[in-house]
Amino acid sequence: MNNLFEFNEDFEVVINPQALTIKQYKDVLDKYKDKTLGISELSFIAFLLHHKSDYATIRNIEERKEAILMSIINGNKLKLDEVTDKAIEFYKEYNHTVTSNYLDSVLDALDKTGQYFRDVDFTKKDLKNALVYDPKKVIDAIKESPKLMQSIRELRELIKKEQEAETGIRGSGQKGIYEDGEL
Repeated sequence: MNNLFEFNEDFEVVINPQALTIKQYKDVLDKYKDKTLGISELSFIAFLLHHKSDYATIRNIEERKEAILMSIINGNKLKLDEVTDKAIEFYKEYNHTVTSNYLDSVLDALDKTGQYFRDVDFTKKDLKNALVYDPKKVIDAIKESPKLMQSIRELRELIKKEQEAETGIRGSGQKGIYEDGEL
């Protein structure tokens, strides 16, 4: 189901019409008289959760939601409610693999590591007058950072390959004429 919400070359959300055959997504659309608001809310969900979203780098989910709502058309008119929550949960359940869930956990840990480095103060001492932060350990962790970043890039590439295998799309990102078994 990874191909129900995609991003075009301008990084705009493209909603596959099949997405609207799924109850949770159709319910989002149906809660608005003005269907453009429903499409905006579905776009909000895609921007919130899709790995190719420009907002994916905002790791805090509440900050990500706020940034998306501030920047999408009609973001201030959306009614985020339990219908939205059900669509979000459905998206999370059916659009993520074990590998992509693992990457999310790795990135959460990386965020905490970044916070640790921001908090490092080599002059800070504990009650026994010992340094709280061991400079050698901090330097060793920094030295390992390039390997960690390379591992994350490899993990992202693995996820991309998984998703390509699931959708059957490779190369240019478009299906070939005989790929569906029909002309």
